[in-house]
Amino acid sequence: MIKVYFAAAITGDRSRAPIFKEIIQYMQKLGAKVLTEHFALENPNEFLATFLKKDYKDLTPEDIEQQDTAWIDEATHVVAEISAP
Repeated sequence: MIKVYFAAAITGDRSRAPIFKEIIQYMQKLGAKVLTEHFALENPNEFLATFLKKDYKDLTPEDIEQQDTAWIDEATHVVAEISAP
C-alpha cells in the first residue's frame, strides 16, 4: 500500500488549505493512504494535539517533530506542496 506524507505550510497563510484538500482527495482516490490528511484542516495542529491525546495549549514543537518524523518513517512516498513557505 502506498502511504503518503503530504507536506505543506501549516502555519501562517492557510488560504491554500482548500487546494491541499483537493490534492489529498486525489491521492486517496488513487488508493493512497495520506498520513497527514489533517494538513487540509483549518487548524492542523489542533487535530494533532487531539491525535496525541493532549490539550492544544500543551502541544510542543517537540511533539510535532516527533510525530512528523514517525509519519515520514512510515511513508512510502512524500508529496510536498511548496507554493508558500
